[in-house]
Amino acid sequence: RVRGRGHTTLLLGATPLPQEPPSEWSLRVSPPGELDKADVVDGLLPGAELSSGVVADPSDFGATPVSVTIQNRHPTQWLHNVSASGGGADWAVRSFRSNVALDLAPGQTLPLAFEAALNKRLGVREREACSVMTVVVKAILGPWGQQPVEGVPGSHEASAEVKIPVRCRTARQSFLFGFVDHDGVAGIAAAIAPRLANAKAKANAKANAQAPEFSRAPVVLSLSGVGASPASHADAHKHKTSPGAPFLFGLSKA
Repeated sequence: RVRGRGHTTLLLGATPLPQEPPSEWSLRVSPPGELDKADVVDGLLPGAELSSGVVADPSDFGATPVSVTIQNRHPTQWLHNVSASGGGADWAVRSFRSNVALDLAPGQTLPLAFEAALNKRLGVREREACSVMTVVVKAILGPWGQQPVEGVPGSHEASAEVKIPVRCRTARQSFLFGFVDHDGVAGIAAAIAPRLANAKAKANAKANAQAPEFSRAPVVLSLSGVGASPASHADAHKHKTSPGAPFLFGLSKA
């Protein structure tokens, strides 16, 4: 039998809390990833334009669900009634009607989904950051079980602002669009408009207000997964007809 004796040294480090008021640092908001939000397609959000190329409602430029990540950095206090607002010059941000009051425990991190509506039609050109969405997240800081009071002097209202750049694409490219899953979480998917059906529908729309039967096209469903994002999976369906030509997205008859 062999016995031994050793010594272990444990070093503990402590970081003091910030000197600013808790309302300044308790709420942290992180924007979605570069390819985790909807694109603006030909100046509109996907869904605002009919397959015939005609805008369904001239005052409706489209809306999309967006999700940001919120974190309660306070060690003991809760964040009550978390909500999103703002938008900036091109956008209007509003909470979903189905949203219930969201509370965050100390140290908890959760996604916050909201709806972002486009206020006007943007320029029809490809740009990585054609517009910037400004989102303001607000909450009431207080202990668990205490009824939060908003707007009363002395109450602890926490707020944080985040800017989200939005990418612009053309209808001939792949694009991202947002959706709300069955559990209320905002998701993202990619799509490519069918080339042949789109051309026929737009040509026929000038002569007939109703979309023709031959404007319909088969749908090819391609599932992304680990290591393949919706954007990269959609971009895989493109090719060049010649070395100097632009990329041709999608399939000719689907």
